Amino acid sequence: MKQIFFLCLFFLSISQLLAVEEDKMADIAITVHNIKSLEGSVRIAVYNRADHFNKEPIYAFAFPKDKQMGGQLLCRFRLPAGDYAFSLLDDKNDDNAMSFSTIGIPKEGFGFSNDAKIGFLRGPKFKHCQVKVASGKVNSWRIKMRYI
Repeated sequence: MKQIFFLCLFFLSISQLLAVEEDKMADIAITVHNIKSLEGSVRIAVYNRADHFNKEPIYAFAFPKDKQMGGQLLCRFRLPAGDYAFSLLDDKNDDNAMSFSTIGIPKEGFGFSNDAKIGFLRGPKFKHCQVKVASGKVNSWRIKMRYI
């Protein structure tokens, strides 16, 4: 009987821990617009540190473009509340990487949170892309896919 009691207590404790962690999760809704084709996927890389920005994402998501309408795709996912920056890729060939021309010009579309602009021969900085993600609400952004 004691074993059953402790087993029930254990599962109750675990469910309470999971419920607390669920309270810290945030819903994300990113509308990507200006998508040029139906081929491939839109990939969203999520960063929480400037020194990892556009190098080592902490989360990565892929959304097939076959669900887009009028060049727009709604991408939904969940993250723990916090500060993040999003980097987007229109991965036409689904190789999980940006394709470049022989002279280094991107062949695929890209975008960043806050619609941060790229500089001459470099991407934006983390601080220009940083957004606050809050729990208890849907955090929504509209990000333009850019092409060169």
